[in-house]
Amino acid sequence: RDVRADLNYAREVEPRTASNTPASIAEPIEYDRYGGALGSTWTFNRLRLVGTAGVQAYDYKDGISVSGVVVPQDTRDQTTTTASLRADYAISPATAVFFQIEGNQRRFDTGDALTPLRDSDGVNLLAGANFELGALVRGDVGVGYISQRFDNPLYGQLDGFSARGRLDYFITNLITLGLSANRSVADSGIVGSAGILTTRVEATVDYEFRRNVIVEGRLGTLVEEFDTLDRQNDTYYAGLRATYLLNRSVGVTGSYAYETRDSSGTSAINDFNAHRLILSLVLQY
Repeated sequence: RDVRADLNYAREVEPRTASNTPASIAEPIEYDRYGGALGSTWTFNRLRLVGTAGVQAYDYKDGISVSGVVVPQDTRDQTTTTASLRADYAISPATAVFFQIEGNQRRFDTGDALTPLRDSDGVNLLAGANFELGALVRGDVGVGYISQRFDNPLYGQLDGFSARGRLDYFITNLITLGLSANRSVADSGIVGSAGILTTRVEATVDYEFRRNVIVEGRLGTLVEEFDTLDRQNDTYYAGLRATYLLNRSVGVTGSYAYETRDSSGTSAINDFNAHRLILSLVLQY
């Protein structure tokens, strides 16, 4: 048995392209995120149990609209408590089946006339398998049911099919193809909506061109369905990143990313195309 614990704090900034950011904001919203988690693993012959529990708090800073008016973000401040338990049973040295249950409790600090309190409780049930097919393919795939129930009857309920998984195909010792998918519930910072049911599918390729040159490609899509609002956002993105390691501790990374969003429904928001070029110095020890 092993026990793991962590504490975290971060000052973060929401991307301008984030779907849960108010459209009238002139500058990106800043927020503090802090909390901790505790986990443990137990192994009994072929059975392995992994349990985790954590708490995360979010403190959003007020924004400024394009006309210079303060846009309060207090209704987004929250504390989220999570717990999960996963049981894996090995049916062979390379294959195991699993069942996983995850629960969350989201409690918001306050609400107002436009955004009533959005407290909710959620559960995600998954069943699936993890496996290795020789040295070529490795995967972890689960399907099930997801639900998020809001205490306030003004908000609807988000529920439906749940899925989470990743497949890695090792074409050669230098090239790896990856495919991942995930369906989850995210909080909404939009007036009139409490949550977003998100579905993400992504394909990746990693190529070790040289021992000190690594190239990564990414192609994906994100579908966001808003609770109580007639809005669906379909986002498509692609990216390419290359890292050149000068030595074991210092590297240079250059990346390009493209993102486009198509919003539909009677409450649709603006569509966009975004291009990002980033050059960074990487230090690792």
